[in-house]
Amino acid sequence: MATEKLIDTTTPAGKFMLSIFASLAEYDRESILEKTRADQQLAAAQSKHIGRPKGLDADNLAKVKKALDKSLSVAERWR
Repeated sequence: MATEKLIDTTTPAGKFMLSIFASLAEYDRESILEKTRADQQLAAAQSKHIGRPKGLDADNLAKVKKALDKSLSVAERWR
């Protein structure tokens, strides 16, 4: 492992350095999660859609079926 070459984990100083790096990584991850949750709550409060778009509604599905019946690609149908 690359960290074993840089930090000797058999010594007290090496164990200390490894625990510092692990703590920093955990802090960074928790900070990212906290920001993400805050942004999700803000978007929900503003009634913004979060995530993948929903599937076709009945109107768009009918348009796609007509395009396929006419042997048009879906992209050609929307032009």
